[in-house]
Amino acid sequence: MNHQPFEDWLLNDQPLTPIEKRDLDAHIRACKYCAALVEIGLELHSVRMVSPKPGFAGRFEKRLDAQPIADFRQMLYRLIGLLLGGAGLLFWLTARMQFVEAKRIELDKLEVAS
Repeated sequence: MNHQPFEDWLLNDQPLTPIEKRDLDAHIRACKYCAALVEIGLELHSVRMVSPKPGFAGRFEKRLDAQPIADFRQMLYRLIGLLLGGAGLLFWLTARMQFVEAKRIELDKLEVAS
């Protein structure tokens, strides 16, 4: 079923021609989806708007101004973590290579002695 023109009519809150109103009413009686949209629209229109608490705009602007700083800190912490992880990996690889080299030298000494 094609809901597009009916959804547009329901969601746009624009006046309908008598023919559009008749077609919409007939469609709503036959379509559970669009009938549910009508119910939701009625509920939304009946809700009372609540004013924001005093100082909301100032707090919101302050939070927006602080966001780039928080983003920069997060990026910096990630970079530091990446560098520390890389340094740890490099340290582990170096230690591993030294261990392997020490074992190789030990085996060479054993072969020479035998």
